[in-house]
Amino acid sequence: MNGIAELFAAGPPLDEEQQVGRRPFIDGLDDQMGRGEKTKLLATRRTGKSSAARAVVQSALETLVQAGGPLEYVGIRLTLPQIDPGDWTSELKRRFKELGAPIDPDALHLLL
Repeated sequence: MNGIAELFAAGPPLDEEQQVGRRPFIDGLDDQMGRGEKTKLLATRRTGKSSAARAVVQSALETLVQAGGPLEYVGIRLTLPQIDPGDWTSELKRRFKELGAPIDPDALHLLL
């Protein structure tokens, strides 16, 4: 006998734009998630539970990475100017000395 997935085939979750008339439900879930509330989506098969949850998660991710969001720069490579090796050497010596752990100048090259 075939598995249930073969007997009752279901497609992938729908994108938010494909979900007609679901805006109030998705907004409600989004509000609950924003308040940190736990929500169980219980309904019969093929009623859009996964699609709605996917839309809410996508919205949350977009909020996190937007300008000013807590993850704004995650995954973005920022170019920094090259640091002169002499600056590294003098600064590392000073910082180690401040910590009470002076570093041997011959060992400094191992860190660089």
